[in-house]
Amino acid sequence: MLGELRRFKAAGDPFTPEFFAAFQAVYLEHLAMLGKLRQRKRRLDGRIRSVRAWRRVSGLVFVATFAALLVCSVVAAAIAAPPIAAALAAAASLPVGSVGKWVDSLLKQYQDALHGHKEVVSAMQNAARRR
Repeated sequence: MLGELRRFKAAGDPFTPEFFAAFQAVYLEHLAMLGKLRQRKRRLDGRIRSVRAWRRVSGLVFVATFAALLVCSVVAAAIAAPPIAAALAAAASLPVGSVGKWVDSLLKQYQDALHGHKEVVSAMQNAARRR
């Protein structure tokens, strides 16, 4: 045991200036990576907020369109318009609801994908902070 201690002492200081230079370079690269991850997470948060707002807006637009077409069909039926016009107005309101659901499902898929990306970036950030 004493022999090993003497060999360690004879080897000199393991923390040479070259070691500190390399350590400083790795440390600065690590900080740069954390900054990039933070920036990417901020961008993802902005996109998630934007998609959430677009989902609300598209929902309101399609509900308003559906309601307007429904009201038009009721008015057309009330003023005794030809039965074909009333049927067309009623039939036109159905695809609008389906398109609204389809658009919402697309936006939801995009939002879920963004949440997945955000979770990955958060995991990378947490792993980088622990080291």
